[in-house]
Amino acid sequence: MMMSDAFVVRLLVNAAWQVPLWALLAYVLDVLLRRWSGHWRVAVWRGSLVGAAMMPVAVALWNPTPQVTAGFVLPVQTVVVAATSREWTFSVAWAYSAVLAFLFARLLWRLRRLRDLNPETASVPLTFGVRAPVVVIPERFAREATALAREAALAHETVHVEQRDYLYLLLMELVTLPVAMHPVVAWMKWRYRNAVEMRCDELAAVRFADPTTYAQGLLDAARVLSGGAGPALAAGFWDQDTLEERMTNLMEAKTMPGVGKRLLAGVAMLAVGFGMVAVSARYATAAQADGKVYKVGKDGVSAPKVLQKVEPKYSESAKDAKVEGSVTLKLEITPEGRAEKFQVAKSLEPTLDQAAIEAVKQWKFQPAQKAGKPVRVSATIEVQFRLL
Repeated sequence: MMMSDAFVVRLLVNAAWQVPLWALLAYVLDVLLRRWSGHWRVAVWRGSLVGAAMMPVAVALWNPTPQVTAGFVLPVQTVVVAATSREWTFSVAWAYSAVLAFLFARLLWRLRRLRDLNPETASVPLTFGVRAPVVVIPERFAREATALAREAALAHETVHVEQRDYLYLLLMELVTLPVAMHPVVAWMKWRYRNAVEMRCDELAAVRFADPTTYAQGLLDAARVLSGGAGPALAAGFWDQDTLEERMTNLMEAKTMPGVGKRLLAGVAMLAVGFGMVAVSARYATAAQADGKVYKVGKDGVSAPKVLQKVEPKYSESAKDAKVEGSVTLKLEITPEGRAEKFQVAKSLEPTLDQAAIEAVKQWKFQPAQKAGKPVRVSATIEVQFRLL
């Protein structure tokens, strides 16, 4: 079932500016925490991904309903009606639903392909599986790599299993689905994966005499492995594009931050999150005030006037059945002079009901005014159909 077009538009508008802000916050904290233990950088990117995905959804769901008062009855309009195209918001909602379904289907397809990996088909060492994690070491790597490279790869993948990284990678894919089409989200997920790999390097290096020994194992592996990283959903040992950054990270001394610094980092993320909620709430409240529906004749509200009409045509089925009569529509006239939020108060025939709505959608009004400013009002329009 397709989602509400208003909900989708609110979600996309909020995601357009909230996702980049979460990405900026995570990047700044990542730079500031570079000398901290990798656990904290992973937590920063994981929390930012959740915030970037969930906040636009939460704000879109919070949709205050404006107060509606009694309507204003416009003079009876005698027209002959035709259908027009549906509103653009419906097209946006339909397209978003289609893209979301495609992304979910692609995720299922990638999971299925991941299950088929084995030492013969895998190109790099990797780990996948939730309840029973599986570590796959490619046959070529096991045959050609040095003993140190194999030991480094196995230590790295063991850390992935212990930290349940595959589970969290999968959860991030699911959580970010509502905003996955945003280009910044793809970059955030890449940075998160990179932080996970560097955290695993740090923990794997502890199992060796010193970090340089593990780093030598990475270099030995580079002589055998080629190309980029493995499947995006797997927790992998190798990514040629990030090798230099991982080596640099291994050589840097890491410290455990004090309680004060950890609290400061947490407060920074919460402050940005609450700040975005406050901004969204402010605009939502303003939209609610702008969307208040006034009653003509009260509080000095003047009546709207029809400036331009579109005369539709009879549907062929109604014409063949010789249907005549009137359709009564309840609607709202916006401060911009457009008609929207239609309800059929008195039905005549389904195709003529829809024809009346589509025609009045194209009408232009001089909006109602209150204290010299255009305001939204409710109205009732009667559209008559008669055969000539």
